[in-house]
Amino acid sequence: MKKFVLALAAALLFAPAAEAATVYDLTFTGIWSAWGSPTLASGTGTVTTNGGSGSGLEFAAPFTSNPQLTDVQIDLGLAHFDLDDALFASLTTLNGDPINFSYNGVLSYPGGFFPKLITLNTLPDNTFLITDGLHNNLYTGNFSITEAISAVPEPSTWAMLLLGFGGIGLVMRGARRRQAAAA
Repeated sequence: MKKFVLALAAALLFAPAAEAATVYDLTFTGIWSAWGSPTLASGTGTVTTNGGSGSGLEFAAPFTSNPQLTDVQIDLGLAHFDLDDALFASLTTLNGDPINFSYNGVLSYPGGFFPKLITLNTLPDNTFLITDGLHNNLYTGNFSITEAISAVPEPSTWAMLLLGFGGIGLVMRGARRRQAAAA
């Protein structure tokens, strides 16, 4: 049993670290100005990257390998954009902090006899613009992006937890053996 525990500990210590996904939260606040008086509108989204070192300037896009942009979900009430709708999408970080998010996507949605196309563009100054074939500046405003706080422990934390439980089990087993031998 001791050999098994030692082998497990060695395997966990020398195993390559898993590349955890990093999720960033997007918040959109803007003005809906298609018909009548402009009204406030808002939306949310997430951007997920995988890999990366978290140090220096890093650029993630669907076509890069490490880090790689793996998912985009944006819900603006008017429409829902995701990575499949993206003509282009990228996230730039500096020491793990997001400094630029770019997305240009086109979404078809039903309306009348023909499906309408809605385009979402995020701009370098952290503003965004939604247009369709009939209206310009349908939805404009500002967006912000922050790293989501993750409540999931890292793999090394799980490994230490398992090793601790294994050690407690070994101590309890040895105590039972000593009690049985004394009796």
